[in-house]
Amino acid sequence: MANELKYHMNMLNSIDKKVGGPGNWTYIIDALNSIDQNLSSYIPDQKQAIADYVEQVIASIPPEYSALKEQAYNAYPNLTATGNPIYFDDGAKDIPVKELIVNLEPKQSGSGNPSPSNVRPISGFDGVKVKRTGKNLLLSGELRIYNGGTTQVVFESDGMHISGAKPQGYWADYLVFFSTQTLKANQSYILSLDIENSSLTWGLVLLMGSTELYVVTSSTKNITITPNSDISYDRFRVSIRTDDSADVNAIAKPMLRLASANEEYELGTTEQTYSITFPSSVGTVYSGTLDVLTGKLVVDRYNLHIDPAKIPDGYIHFDVLTNNARIGNLILSTHFGLTSAYYAKYSSEGTFRNGALSNWSVEKNKGYSSDTSGFYFSGADRFYLFCPKSIFATQDAAGFKQYLTNNPLYICYQLANPITYQLAPSDVTTLLMGNTVWSDNGEINLTYRADTTTVINKLKEA
Repeated sequence: MANELKYHMNMLNSIDKKVGGPGNWTYIIDALNSIDQNLSSYIPDQKQAIADYVEQVIASIPPEYSALKEQAYNAYPNLTATGNPIYFDDGAKDIPVKELIVNLEPKQSGSGNPSPSNVRPISGFDGVKVKRTGKNLLLSGELRIYNGGTTQVVFESDGMHISGAKPQGYWADYLVFFSTQTLKANQSYILSLDIENSSLTWGLVLLMGSTELYVVTSSTKNITITPNSDISYDRFRVSIRTDDSADVNAIAKPMLRLASANEEYELGTTEQTYSITFPSSVGTVYSGTLDVLTGKLVVDRYNLHIDPAKIPDGYIHFDVLTNNARIGNLILSTHFGLTSAYYAKYSSEGTFRNGALSNWSVEKNKGYSSDTSGFYFSGADRFYLFCPKSIFATQDAAGFKQYLTNNPLYICYQLANPITYQLAPSDVTTLLMGNTVWSDNGEINLTYRADTTTVINKLKEA
């Protein structure tokens, strides 16, 4: 297999030299077809990567043929990834990703079943922010040097180059400020610092404002971080100390990376941020998907406020009979109308509706009991709410409405017909090889163009 692969790689190199204009397309297509036929029988896993490499030659044609650029983009291998954040080490340099979709899910604070005594507010999104950096999530930015003598710092791709004289026996602190970043909940990261000067004692601190979040020292060298909730940081501090009189001449390599990313150092100066703010015509979005590249926003949930002023007194009932059994100590209010634009997604009367949420009630399948509150849908345009009448100041329609006024009730349910909005599109490009993509909101579905040479080298090593 190795000899056959080497033969075809040599063939590709010769094709690369022959590309000069439209007259050579026939030659390239013939070569591609030949490779397709020859490889299909014995190295199927590598056939596509090599075929893509042949087509990638398109990208090297002169600028006057730039109209074919999109055709060249499509020649790169398309790979997919899901998560938040996402790391991949085979990205193509400065090539747009093919698809980047952010999945938005409603956020509910607190824990346990919502109830009148356990209110759990529901929140949505007023926009989406997507960031793409290199593998190092520590960015270079505004630098401040404290007690540093005459030391100077220069940011290079391989680290912070620190040189010059510093006060003997004192700490010198180098504090770097940048835009706020976020460590995602339940995601593992590695924080590390390497100093290319063994005579130094050093430390690395990750901070949010003046609050120290995580610390790495000469003795620990690196730590693994897995936060239980999202944690924001906006700066890091590198501290070094030496007890001799020699000038400092060191390269500090502070690094924060996903545990799944490799250890190769790269200063994170390559951040790109894509911010999409939802216009007032869209409002707060509680659930749906945003295609960042096309700007297509699909909203599939509506957060309905149960407005007591819109409930007719005739639809509020106490101690209701159902199936010839009295619902003791409960109030049942019926016919909360849903407008035609916001029909509920349902299957049959009295059944669960795809995980509808409420801030102080819970979806039930007509699960009445004397001390519970709940709701269920009936048809496409109404639902029923029931709750203990003991929570009302007066056990009548006025007491019910007053309680809803003082304790607003929201039902966040799935729409039968999702609503689509067209927002401004964004172009998201990748770095060569190491890329980290993350969102301040939900999980990301990403299809990116991989660097073909990297893919082929991986296949050869496999």
